[in-house]
Amino acid sequence: MTNLSMAILAHDLTGSAAEIVKAFGETVEVSRDATAYTWSGVNDRLVNMGVDPLTVVGWNVAVDALPGGSMLSLMLSSGGVDFTGPFIRQQLTAVKQVASPEVAEVLYALLSIGITMGPLWRKAGLSSLPTEAEVESALAEIDKASIVAQCQQSIAAKHTAISGWLASLDHRSMSVAEVRAYCDSLLASPDGNLKVGG
Repeated sequence: MTNLSMAILAHDLTGSAAEIVKAFGETVEVSRDATAYTWSGVNDRLVNMGVDPLTVVGWNVAVDALPGGSMLSLMLSSGGVDFTGPFIRQQLTAVKQVASPEVAEVLYALLSIGITMGPLWRKAGLSSLPTEAEVESALAEIDKASIVAQCQQSIAAKHTAISGWLASLDHRSMSVAEVRAYCDSLLASPDGNLKVGG
């Protein structure tokens, strides 16, 4: 199966090709980083994420004035902060609502240090958002694989039934024609079983 087919199955996507393409485009949690970041690590990550270095420096100075900022500053100075934790995420989100635009930008970046959001197609390991035609092809591939799996299951069940009937066959007291008729009737039955008593 293709990566797209496996992604559709792995994320339990159903519906039309257009609905599946839309679902692949939706924003979801792509990854988590539970690293305990200190001031140095946070500053490096913020600058690498495109936050203006002067904004980062200003945030470092202004953090103590934010609600809960002195505690955050203490945590960043000691063991570090895991930005995936629900308490810190709740606090940063609350402060972001009342912060200046510059500080809100930094707080948004801090929230994305812990949990990276992105489209489902990226989380699924695809290189781009699939087209409807690609999804239709993948859905056909999934249908074909399902049909083959059902066929294999039916054949395996029939094999088990036939093997059971053959194991119980006492062919020593039967003629060659009777053994052939017995085996032919097993092979002709839809499920590998013989009708008994009827």
